[in-house]
Amino acid sequence: MRYFAPNLPRNKHCFFDRAGGASSGNYASLNFNYSGLDSRENIEKNIAVATGYFNLPAAALTLSHQGFTGIANFADKPLGLTLTGDALVTTVPGNILGIRTADCAPVLLADFRNGVIGAAHGGWRSALNGIIENTVRLMTEHGADASQIIAAVGPCLGQKSFEAGGDMRSLFTAKNKSFAAYFSPAPSDASRFLFDLETFIADRLKACGISDISLSGIDTRENADFFSYRRACQTRTMTMPKDFGVQLSTITL
Repeated sequence: MRYFAPNLPRNKHCFFDRAGGASSGNYASLNFNYSGLDSRENIEKNIAVATGYFNLPAAALTLSHQGFTGIANFADKPLGLTLTGDALVTTVPGNILGIRTADCAPVLLADFRNGVIGAAHGGWRSALNGIIENTVRLMTEHGADASQIIAAVGPCLGQKSFEAGGDMRSLFTAKNKSFAAYFSPAPSDASRFLFDLETFIADRLKACGISDISLSGIDTRENADFFSYRRACQTRTMTMPKDFGVQLSTITL
């Protein structure tokens, strides 16, 4: 079930699920993980499926070598997989921005009035490192008005599935004591917590002056239509590190 945010035009974005691609096994079937055991040939076929949704060629897609940084890059043309960072911004029609996730939150942003779009990889580390703020800042540097930006947070690990240790909570509270509000006690272990990634990102967007925000409410761990790193770990389906499927979220002008 592909997810479409209610506040973005369906012909301008898509949060793809795992169905409809060429991959098999742990990667069945619309996988975009270059670091696992899936073949590059399969991934290239999958890219053609994704760009074909917009009636554009595979060469129209821009991706990043993602980490968990606060780095946002501007793409003045389709650049394939050449940039390193966790967010992309463009003003170029026909340039599809893509973010790859498997529990982290994909965030799509658009100021269609001023012709600026963005896509961010909202992992907890990148979100804590300012990826949302840096993406919005880069968009405004290229002509966007924060009050006109529409933002959509796609399928990601839900709070009930996001169990974390006290060390992670300490990283957040060291940055801002108020961030403790995004952690609730885990029912299984009093020393552990459940983290609300979706709300944390939504609040970062609001702090940037964005008011038109939609949240999918889809938990990738619990919804088998989507790839999930945590599910792969818990079900022990991985045969090596990074042996899991990754989905793609896209936006274009």
